[in-house]
Amino acid sequence: MRYIRQLGLIGSQKRLAKKRVAVIGLGGLGSTVSQMLCRAGVGTIHLYDFDKVSISDLHRQILYHEGDVGIKKSILAKKKLLKMNSKTKVFSHDLKIDAKTIKSLPETDLILDCTDNITVRKVINMHCIRRRLPWVHGTVDDEAGMVAVFVPGKACYECLMHGKKDSSRKQILGTYPVVVGGLQATMALNKLLGKTNDALFIGFNDFHLKKIKIKKMKECRACSNRTHL
Repeated sequence: MRYIRQLGLIGSQKRLAKKRVAVIGLGGLGSTVSQMLCRAGVGTIHLYDFDKVSISDLHRQILYHEGDVGIKKSILAKKKLLKMNSKTKVFSHDLKIDAKTIKSLPETDLILDCTDNITVRKVINMHCIRRRLPWVHGTVDDEAGMVAVFVPGKACYECLMHGKKDSSRKQILGTYPVVVGGLQATMALNKLLGKTNDALFIGFNDFHLKKIKIKKMKECRACSNRTHL
């Protein structure tokens, strides 16, 4: 049986087969996350990216190879995921997510943020607050990474960032997004199966892990009761 090695951990494969997720961003994180969720047997996966594969992507974006350079990531990812698991329904969307386009996202059980900029993450955050949707955030910045699950009514992404801006440094070893993406996919599976996780900080320079409790800000401009949604 295909999933026999994970059944003892998840209880019933039918639970995952009924779940629907959206993966936003198909780069270093998204190429790892999307295929791990597909291999795990998540029923429906919506893929979002507007970019093409470039040669500089190949050292860390493990879904692609040299022959893929110049081709749209959303198109490639769908084809490759279906080869991994023909039972999963995969939909590709060649779309740049912003405050307007995010409204076109279909109904899902979970959204995964695999993007690389704070502006889009804030858009995802507000969308999920309004829709009361859980989402899983992943990021890699130089020699550090982080994964976090945000759920309706609890602390949100704005509570975590609190005015922080994008880092201008974009140096990265190819192994880092694979590690963070694997943890992000694991948190997503846990959430889909009804389990909970703390946010997790990963330091790659000395390889330490630290659990993080994100506190809900009373005056958060995104999720506070005073915010007009």
